[in-house]
Formats: sequence, structure tokens, C-alpha cells
Amino acid sequence: MRTFRRPQASAANLTPSRFERHSVALLAVWTLTLAPGLAGATQPKAVDLAEAISAAFDRADRDGDGHLSPQEAEHLPAVAQRFTALDRDGDGKLSRKEFHQGIKGS
Repeated sequence: MRTFRRPQASAANLTPSRFERHSVALLAVWTLTLAPGLAGATQPKAVDLAEAISAAFDRADRDGDGHLSPQEAEHLPAVAQRFTALDRDGDGKLSRKEFHQGIKGS
């Protein structure tokens, strides 16, 4: 029966093989070129506050007249609770400007 001996660790045995060097280089190139693009693709898109406020106004403005009535404001409970305070000109409806100012001021 043949016995195998483990080679002794020496400086000559610890040098990386050609395959190992190429593997490390390939991994480095892949990481530096492809991975940042992949990581960027998974990042959530930053939402602009003004766009989010405008979208909320548009969803609540059921009749599309550009104003929120007290009934339409009921779809946004935080706005409905402060409707009178947000209606700065006292006309009984919220304009887009009043809505933006009220939401940003909260």
C-alpha cells in the first residue's frame, strides 16, 4: 500500500498558481465593472417630496377640479382633521397651493 505524504509548507509552496491569480483578477474586474451597476439597480428610487405631495393631491381630487372639497379630503384623514386650518382663504376648499403649504408645514 502506498502512503501519501503531505508536502511541507515552504515559501515555494505558498505562491499562488496561475489559475488562482487569474481567478482573483477576474473576480476583481467583475466586481469593479458589473457589481456597481447591479447594486445601483437594486437601490430604491428617491422620491421627490413635491412629487409625492402632488400625487396625493391628485388621488384625493376625485372630480379633477383642482381643489379638494371637505368630502374629498376625507380620503386623507390627516388633511381632513386640519381642513379648516389648511383652508387659508376660507373658501371651503383646498387649492393645490394650500395643500402643498399645509403638508410641507406639518
